[in-house]
Amino acid sequence: MICFAFETLKGEGEEIDGRSLGRITVTCGEDRVTSAPAMLIFLSVPLLLDGLSRFLQARGPRELRFAGVGSSFSIRFTREGEDRLRLAGGGRDLGTWPAREVVEALGCGARAFVETYLDRLGPGDLAYDDLETSLEEFEATFDLRPAEPGPLAHPMFDFLFVWDRLESAWPVRCVVGGAAPGGESVLEPEEAEAALERLRARYPEPRYVVARMSATSWAVVELDFPGLYSH
Repeated sequence: MICFAFETLKGEGEEIDGRSLGRITVTCGEDRVTSAPAMLIFLSVPLLLDGLSRFLQARGPRELRFAGVGSSFSIRFTREGEDRLRLAGGGRDLGTWPAREVVEALGCGARAFVETYLDRLGPGDLAYDDLETSLEEFEATFDLRPAEPGPLAHPMFDFLFVWDRLESAWPVRCVVGGAAPGGESVLEPEEAEAALERLRARYPEPRYVVARMSATSWAVVELDFPGLYSH
């Protein structure tokens, strides 16, 4: 199985715009890579959709290298035989897959991203039309049909946490609004904002960072946290 997942680094209710940071997670069988440092996600997703569409239709170039906007993370697509693509990303080989399977996985991931975030972005943002248009053209080019609503392959969780810069530790971590793998405590959504203020008072800067972040798992928060705070 291959899966593309796209997400912003903003928590539920936080404002986002076309220059918001986010990440791509690519899962290929047992292998998974996540972009770190983060990228300008609303500019990067259309770039990936348009780039792969042109690459597969051209039939000439043997390789496509996608680089996230504002990030050093890249994904390489290489033609392997008839209608197969070898993927590599984050310095790892992700195996060879049928081109159609790659297209369907990318379309599915981009559609889930649009349905999750586009309304929060708003039609007044310049990135709104680019993202929507790129996805519609990608789906039309490869005759993809938006899937019926259902559970995502990689569900999103909203984490609230404290990072101790001195000890490189997490004194507090919890998931907002539901259970998540990893043993985090659960915080009700209506309690989250008040909890943030209490934590900021208890864990003051500059030693501590108190934050709220959406991610597919706690491991992704740990992986991407240095990239998030280097921007």
